[in-house]
Parts: sequence; structure tokens; C-alpha cells
Amino acid sequence: MQQKICQISGKTFTVSDREERYCATHTIPLPTLAPAERMQQMYSFSNAVFLYNTQCALTKKSILSCIPPEKGFTVYEIDEWQSDRWDPMSYGRAIDWTRPFFDQIAELQKIVPAPNLIVDKASIENSDYCNGVGYVKNCYLLIIGSEDQDCMFSSGMIRCKNCVDTVWGTDSELCYDCYHVTNCYNVRHAEQSANCSDCSFLYNCRGLKNCYGCVNLRNKEYCFYNEQLTKEAYQARLAAIDLGSYQTVQAEKQKFASFRKSFQVKYIMGSQNENATGDELNSTQNCQNCYFVNTSQDVENGVQLNKAKDCIDFTGFGNNAELIYRCMSVGQNAYNIKFSLHTWNNVRDLEYCIYTAGSSDCFGCVGIRKKQYCILNKQYSKEDYFALTEKLREHMRHHNEYGKFFPASMSYCHYNESEGMTYCPLTKEEAITRGFTWADDKPESASEISTLADTIQATEDSVLNNIYSCAKTGKKYRIIKQELVAYRQMQVPLPRVAPLERIKEKLYQNKIKPLLSITCSSCNKALVSVYDPKEQPVLCQECYEKIDF
Repeated sequence: MQQKICQISGKTFTVSDREERYCATHTIPLPTLAPAERMQQMYSFSNAVFLYNTQCALTKKSILSCIPPEKGFTVYEIDEWQSDRWDPMSYGRAIDWTRPFFDQIAELQKIVPAPNLIVDKASIENSDYCNGVGYVKNCYLLIIGSEDQDCMFSSGMIRCKNCVDTVWGTDSELCYDCYHVTNCYNVRHAEQSANCSDCSFLYNCRGLKNCYGCVNLRNKEYCFYNEQLTKEAYQARLAAIDLGSYQTVQAEKQKFASFRKSFQVKYIMGSQNENATGDELNSTQNCQNCYFVNTSQDVENGVQLNKAKDCIDFTGFGNNAELIYRCMSVGQNAYNIKFSLHTWNNVRDLEYCIYTAGSSDCFGCVGIRKKQYCILNKQYSKEDYFALTEKLREHMRHHNEYGKFFPASMSYCHYNESEGMTYCPLTKEEAITRGFTWADDKPESASEISTLADTIQATEDSVLNNIYSCAKTGKKYRIIKQELVAYRQMQVPLPRVAPLERIKEKLYQNKIKPLLSITCSSCNKALVSVYDPKEQPVLCQECYEKIDF
């Protein structure tokens, strides 16, 4: 292992033996940036939440796009982008050996069309204001989801129904203001919980029914702040709390937040992990500095992955991905991909490719499909391809480019509107210093601002005609009919924060925390964890399993 100084942060970081071997085998210079800076770089290229009004460059039709118009990229509506009405190879050009390669691929990236959204258009019904979705019906502002129905203002939803303001929900129904819930029904204000029903204010609970304000409980019913009650006593306490009142809910949130801090937390959230560091890990082996990773092995610096193997610096998404190095949004049967962005569906042996599908042995290509032996969207013979790519790598080394991810100037989005802000937040000054762009708030026209009633019971249909001011940003927002119906069904008060801000607040819980060298609060075993024992007790696996839930 080598110790190096990050060129941006000035902090010391370690290059692992595995990465040293990988770089030596492929003649790649060792990284000059710390893992956190590399993650920021890659995530700065992806935005799923913010949607802009723009025009399809092919049909001139008005469309929504996740790429801001001021970035100057050519954008096609997803149906047109996937069609045969245009040929990515028509943009091909020869390598200019007198210029840096990043300048050449940046020029190609500007003119080759990019999709406005990542959606399976044929499988979605009445769900226009969504991105990253497939097989969804009657959804609104759903960001990343599959097989969902009647969900709003949510992200990362799989097979969910009638959920609102929820992030990372699976097989759940009638959930509100939740984070990481699985197989839950009629649950409010819950985090890291599964198989629960008719509950409110939960953290890390399993198999609960009719419970309120509970932490770390398993297979209980009629518990109130972890106290076991009779059915009648529980119902009496619950009846005294009006969860249809905004003021009451805010007070209960503060009370529950204080209550849960006194409970032990396991040093790593997840299960069935062997020799792993990070958080939110399940069924992993030898995964170091990884977050939100499932069913993977031998991964370093990985985020949001499923079924990944032998990968380094890999952020989303996996699904049978192997030998991936410094890539963002790669998967669905991907093998030996380096320094690439948005490449998927049976891809292998790609370097510096963008929006590339079903292709192999390509270098520096944008938007191509089912191609082989291409450089800068230009076709070559097999022999010429391998000869040119070897020369091109040396050319990039000469310009200090090879081994680095695409420069910040090539990002499709502004940093504060990218996934980078979710996982690795920066201030505007920090982002600009690193070469990222930043979207400043646009002035809004003057309007009469209305006030919301405290309770859902006192809320009238006239709220649909009014304009409200976001309590967090001051931006204006409206309440839509579908939303009001959901709040009345769930008997929850109307929100005081605008929809996009609520999604962002939930997503900010994904922020990657630095790994700390700590000791178990019970047995003093040495641990590596993102949880700080100064804030709450942190236990090793063995001590955590001894707790009587």
C-alpha cells in the first residue's frame, strides 16, 4: 500500500495493494485524488431529480429533460434517441494527434444526442413527471422506480403502491415520510424498518404491528416508545396524539429523534457481510469503503451497487458487473469497463465511453449501440483498433489524461443539482474551485402567498387554487389534487416544504460519512464505522446480537 497526498484536498489517502496491482497490470498511473474526490467527480455527471423544460433537437417537440438547456448538449426525447431515425456513427471523426484526447471527446459529446430522461416509455402510464422509472402507473415526481403505482415525491421505489415522500421503499403500501422500508403497510415516519404495519415513528424495527415511537424492536405489537402496553392502553395513548396536525407532527419528530439517540446502533447497517467497511451493506465479501452495496464481492470505493465483482471506484449500478474501474452508471452484464459513464446492456472492454449500449472493444465513443472496434464513433478494423488504442493511451499519458475520469467541464449537470450533492455535498465555493458549475436560484414573479391550515381535517379543497411558500427555500409551490387525496387518505397534514426540497432532504440521508477507527461501546473491540460513539453507543456484530430486542 502507498500513502499519497490528494491534489485537491491535500489530505493523505492510501492506494491499496489491489489497486496498485491493477494499475501496474494496465499501465495506469496511480490515482492522485482521494476516494471522496473521485466519487464527487463521477457523481457530478448524474442528475435524476431536477427536470427542465426544453425542446427535442430532432422533432422540436417540447419535452422535460434532466439535462439543463444552458449546458449546451444536444438532447433527444428518449423515444427518438432509441430509434433508428439517427445514426451515432455519422458523428465519427479521426483522432487528432496534435490535441489532448479529452478536448476531442468533449466536442463529440456536445453534438451526439443524449436522452432527455432514462425511462422505459412504453411501460409507463400517466407518469410523465418521472425519471429513472419503468412499469409505473399514476406516479408523480417519482425518481428511480419500477413496478410502482400511485406514488409521489419519492425515490428508489420497487413494487410500491400509494407511497408519498419515501426514499428506498420495496414492496410497501400506504407509507408516508419513510426511508429504507421493506414490506411495510400503513407506516409513517419510519427508517430502516421491515415487515411492519400500522405504525408511526420507527427506527431499525422488524415485524411490528400497531407500534409507535419504537427503536430496535422485533416482532412486537402495541408498544409505545418501546414500552409494552395492552391493546386498550396503546389505543388510549395514540388517541391523545393528533398526527393530522402539522404542529403535533413536528413536535413528535423532535421527541423521537432525541429518544432514538440513546439506543445502540450496529457498527455497520446491513447483514451477511464479511470483511467489509462502509454502511448499508448486505451479502458482501471483501468490500471496502462501500455504501448501499448488495450481493457483491471484492469491491473498493463502491456506491449504489448490486451484483458487482472485482471493481474499484464504481458508482452505480451493477447487475452482473465485473472488472469495472472508475466508472459511473455501468451495468446489466458489463465486463472490463474503464473510465466510462452510462454504459449498459451486455458491454465489455470499453474505455472512456458515454451512453454506450451492447458494444465491446470501443474507446472514446458516445451514444453508440451494438458496435465493436470504434474510436470516437469511427469504425476501424480489429487490427487497426488495437494498434490505435495502444498509441492513444500513450498519447493520453503524455497529456496527463489516461487513468483520470472525464473532466468536470464535461458534466451534463450542475453540481448542486447532481447526485454528487446527495452523496458528497459541497458548498458553492468548494464546487467552483473543483471546476464544477453551480445553478443559482432564479428570481420568481410576485404572487399572493396563502397559509395552510394546521390540520388535515381543517384543510379545504380551495388549497388546490392557492400558492404556498416553501418553509426551507422560500420558493413557491402548489398542492395538486392527487396529493391532497393521498394526504386525506393517510390523515397526515399538508407539507410546508416544496416537493423537490422534500425529495432532496430525504436523499441527503444518503450522504457518505467518513470512516472512523473506533472501539465497540461494550467490549472495546476495534472497529471501522461511519457511526461516532460520541453521538450514540456503537456495537460490534457480536455485542449487537446479544441485545434482547
